[in-house]
Amino acid sequence: MAIRLVTLSAELNALAIVLGDGAKMLLPAELLRVYSKAERTARERREGWRFPPGKAGVRLYQVKPVGRYGVQCWFDDLHSAGIYTWPMLLDMTRRKRAYMREYLSSLREDGLTRHVKVARASRRRV
Repeated sequence: MAIRLVTLSAELNALAIVLGDGAKMLLPAELLRVYSKAERTARERREGWRFPPGKAGVRLYQVKPVGRYGVQCWFDDLHSAGIYTWPMLLDMTRRKRAYMREYLSSLREDGLTRHVKVARASRRRV
């Protein structure tokens, strides 16, 4: 099955993918961001790859075709180095739940969360 069209979802939280047979699929920005090959390669070289935490709210703000083999995505956390090939996107649409389970399980094992922790201001009186 070939990918016919890739656009940003209206909410900017997913890629909207239209397959050759007309089927429509959404790939969450969070999932694309944490499985970025550029992120993974850089971390593997440094210390062994781990999923980046705190990406639950990440949004896409641009997607552009790269030759005839994929797309490049720009995220609101300023990450833009990853290129997503057509085979990778097809695999992610077919196995989206398995990818998400792997990601969440790995974060739990590392004691991390997909949500950004916000520090609360102290209410001490002076």
